[in-house]
Amino acid sequence: MARHFLPLPPFPVIPGEYLCIPDAERPRAVLPFYSRRAFRRACRLIKTGNRQGLVKRFLLSVLPPAILRRRYPIVRVERHADITTPSAGWHALIRPWAQRPWERAVLIHFDNNGQGRMVRKIAFSEEAAAAMRREHRALDRLGELRLPSSIHVPAVAARASWGPATVLDFPYLDGEYYFQEGERLHLLLSCLQGNGREATVATHPYIIRTRAEITRMPAAMRRSLGAFLTDRLQRFASRPLPVVFMHGDLGYPNLLDSPERLAVLDWENAAEDGIPIDLNYYRLKRRCLQGKNWRMRTMMDFFAMYQAVLLALRNGNGGELEFWRRWTEKNPDAPLDA
Repeated sequence: MARHFLPLPPFPVIPGEYLCIPDAERPRAVLPFYSRRAFRRACRLIKTGNRQGLVKRFLLSVLPPAILRRRYPIVRVERHADITTPSAGWHALIRPWAQRPWERAVLIHFDNNGQGRMVRKIAFSEEAAAAMRREHRALDRLGELRLPSSIHVPAVAARASWGPATVLDFPYLDGEYYFQEGERLHLLLSCLQGNGREATVATHPYIIRTRAEITRMPAAMRRSLGAFLTDRLQRFASRPLPVVFMHGDLGYPNLLDSPERLAVLDWENAAEDGIPIDLNYYRLKRRCLQGKNWRMRTMMDFFAMYQAVLLALRNGNGGELEFWRRWTEKNPDAPLDA
């Protein structure tokens, strides 16, 4: 597989006002405020994992500008800038990527009509750069799979390096978040998991590789959540677990539906030697988003939770880790088929 760097095209920043959330010192999001249409489109791109987040995102998009000005700081870009070098003011369009914006950022170029044109991902830490390398490898591999026309994955338009930072460019893809478990989702999973090979939980390469990450959770979590995960891995050690291509974070924000195709985004957590839990993970995330109780009934449900904990650790999401700690204390005997 060829590894190469492509020249970065210009990434213009439109002069005007930008809204910083929650503050201008360490923003989690910087949204274009020079156009109401661009602002509302940008609000739609803020990812959230629960109903409370959806309500906040909706309120952000409909509140009058005067109220938003009183609540959040506004920064102003006085002239056109070109985000092609680190000194060109890349911070003007930060959008949240995971929970560590000082390690990773996503820049989205909106034109004067509020239409998205380009997406630029920037990784500042080695951990974030590793995630981008995983995504690049996954997209290369997906190109070889020849997915059906109703399934679309983004193509890397450019890849480059700015000193310690790694950069990937993608075309902007539009669509509605995919909240249903429909035919296109199952078609995607059949393409990804069609040529799996057998292993056991104890010998599975993905489990062996990621257990080290799980053990690095905070000490307060290890006593309950860590003990729960370790106990279930030992309990399931001899059970078969196929080795398949895995997206790794197949929640609704990474699925955009349109009449022509289902676009599948953000392959940073993909693995060619993964576990077949993408559907279980999708169901878990959808239940949490709907504010409904999620029950662990099967071994694959357990591994969907295992993946959710792993991503929370990678992203520094302490709130989700705490959620799973409380969940394991309330459900010490799950799953039911154990």
